Amino acid sequence: MKKWLGRLWWLIFLVPVVLGLMRLRFDVDVLNLLPGDMPLVRGLKLQQEHFKNANKLIVTLRGDEPGAVHDAASDLSARLRNENNLVRDVVWRPPWKEDAEEAAELIAYLQLNRPPEAFGRLIGRLAPGRLSEQFKAARERLAMSFSPADLARLGYDPLGLTELEGDRTEGFGFGADSERGFASGDGRFRVMYVEPADTLDDYRECDEWLRRIKALINEAGKDSVWGESVHIGYTGAPAFVAEIATGMENDMQYSVAFTGLVIVVLFSITYRRWFPLVWLLFLLTSSLVCTMAVGGLVFGALNVVSLGFAAILLGLSADYGLVLYQEYVSHPELDGAEIRKIIKPGILWSAATTAFAFCLLLFSGLPGLAQLGALVTIGISFSAMFIVGFYLRVASHARHTKTRNNAVFPSVPNPNTSHPHASVAGRLLPGVLAVSAAAIILICRQPGLDGSTRPLEPSDSPAATALHEMNRRLGLDEDALAVIVRDPSLGVVAKRLEQSEKVLENEVAKGRVQDYELPSALWPHPAWIDSNRYVVVEAKLSRTRVVNAAAEHGFNTNALVLTMHMLDFWERMADSTELWLTNKTGRWLSDRFAARDAGGWLAMGSILPADDAGAALLNNSELSSMPGVYPAGWPLLGARLLGRIEQRLPLFLAAVVIVVLIGLRLAFSGWIEPLIGLLALGATALFLFAAMALLGWNWNLLNLMAIPLVFGAGIDQSIHMQMSLNRNSGDIVRARKTTGRALLLCTATTATGFGSLAFSNNAGLAGLGATCAAGIVCVFFVSVLLLPSWWRFLRSIVKRREFLLKIEK
Repeated sequence: MKKWLGRLWWLIFLVPVVLGLMRLRFDVDVLNLLPGDMPLVRGLKLQQEHFKNANKLIVTLRGDEPGAVHDAASDLSARLRNENNLVRDVVWRPPWKEDAEEAAELIAYLQLNRPPEAFGRLIGRLAPGRLSEQFKAARERLAMSFSPADLARLGYDPLGLTELEGDRTEGFGFGADSERGFASGDGRFRVMYVEPADTLDDYRECDEWLRRIKALINEAGKDSVWGESVHIGYTGAPAFVAEIATGMENDMQYSVAFTGLVIVVLFSITYRRWFPLVWLLFLLTSSLVCTMAVGGLVFGALNVVSLGFAAILLGLSADYGLVLYQEYVSHPELDGAEIRKIIKPGILWSAATTAFAFCLLLFSGLPGLAQLGALVTIGISFSAMFIVGFYLRVASHARHTKTRNNAVFPSVPNPNTSHPHASVAGRLLPGVLAVSAAAIILICRQPGLDGSTRPLEPSDSPAATALHEMNRRLGLDEDALAVIVRDPSLGVVAKRLEQSEKVLENEVAKGRVQDYELPSALWPHPAWIDSNRYVVVEAKLSRTRVVNAAAEHGFNTNALVLTMHMLDFWERMADSTELWLTNKTGRWLSDRFAARDAGGWLAMGSILPADDAGAALLNNSELSSMPGVYPAGWPLLGARLLGRIEQRLPLFLAAVVIVVLIGLRLAFSGWIEPLIGLLALGATALFLFAAMALLGWNWNLLNLMAIPLVFGAGIDQSIHMQMSLNRNSGDIVRARKTTGRALLLCTATTATGFGSLAFSNNAGLAGLGATCAAGIVCVFFVSVLLLPSWWRFLRSIVKRREFLLKIEK
């Protein structure tokens, strides 16, 4: 019965594990790593989610010959449009240049979206009494003007219906520079916007779709004359999603595999036994799988930073198994149950202290690090339970006393034998020299503070490279800030855009803004459009009257094509309730400045601040205090986040110190061990800072969190070493040969777990891993080489004081 109940319990336990793993997915959005309560982050999230052609792949084409680049873009767009199962649409040139009627409708819409007074004056030109006068004036200007622009415009717009004085629509791809956003000025660089046929729900679909698109383009290049002369690049949301997500998968696989390999090699060399190694790896893998399952159930998605928990967890969890097995090997006279009873308190207390330290990351203010801390906390809990509860129960049955005595470690001395006591100077001199050397290094150079957003970017990203090249070639300033206006009402958004424009005009006058672009002319003004519909109805526009008046002054019907398209559009709008331009050109433009979600309508513009004026603009401008207005700008994000982290870091460190003190005080009976633990943490911090100074590293947004991580991950070595000194009656040599050697293996595995992250594709995670690896090495140096001397020195002082008190009594 008990046997069947045990099997049933395991089956019940497996159900949530399987459900959690099925629910698990990767979150590749870097902005989800950041605090959502910051207006700057909210603005960036809105921009990332709704604008910048959020769902389109951007294909870049670069070559030395403008003709070849043009032909490549034209050829590829035609081929991709034929792939209906993959591509919904391809845009490689301004839509209004491909269809004159759509260009006319765009201009007609812009005129209809003007104040009724201005639109009424424009329609007045078509009145019976003024038509002849307008065509006569146009004829005279054609005869007298020497301006090529006037001659060209009057040839197709003699009534001046396309005049849009004072509008600011150039930044949205419509204006004098009609190729803006599609081609560079010299024609040697072009972009295509490719829209997937279906929604790409996850990164695997993105990756597969992108692979098929690349295969089609590569095949087209082989069959075409432009194939060898045009370089193709890929950027945009699908490229970033596929690149980051697959990079996350590879990072996780490589870091886990590398950490596991190091554990296998060290264990095999040290103990020369396979069964305990396989059983340890099984327990480590089980704790990792259970942690991922809990992460799937609780979070649903793992972000790019929290993915590093796997390597960290393997490195930390291996410590417990190695310490337990080393003590088992070193004491052949004790069986597994007795060893487990002796070592269990140290493992549990170190696991609890480390878990609490990682748990403090929940209050870091950064969701990415908070998720990392939660996963490591859960994983450490699983690991401690599995290893303490099951490791020696199985591993000890496969080992015989003879085998344990034949371990690579040399035999340890009897704890009751005498050992030489070095002088106080001899015991403290190494520590004094080490601390002095670290202090000298820090005096010469201190690690700097990097406030940029580079830690949030991929280390090696073809998509990012292509994006930077596109911005540079097309003249898109990467220092520009976005401003997003949001409200449930179309009319309110329009009014706020007008208010924002007035504020920005003042900022331009003050010299804090170089230029700005707001979609005021393109954004629907419902009241204006409804009023102008009535104006169109009342005007009773007559095409015959326009054609006859034009013919009287020598204009043929070719000169009236655009005018007739505009009249048709106004009449259609007069009979409808539509507020948006719905043709292909309208959709293309609106995708760049307008969006809608559950919270209402969103409009986006851009601001180019003067040098170093961006922060002042967002902090002090009326724009930042307007309701429903969100700034968005990557250049300012790093400094804002760094300021928040600097504010929380002192409280963070204080909390870590308190957790460490409580953990050490509960683990030991007196106050000497907790004080030694704090002294070890201080020395670790000093050596870590010195190592960073020597290596030329700087602190940044993410590796600042290495300080509490190293403290929490390293304090268990202090607990293990001090407990070993207590068990061995202060015999430093024996403590180092048993627990010290186990901690050497632990340091190798933990540093490997952190260090493997240094090769991550995410720059922030790589820096965090490298800093933590260096910190763990510093912890080992302090805990094994310096801490025993401090422990013996302080204990001798206490014993001497107790001896003197006894004499006095």
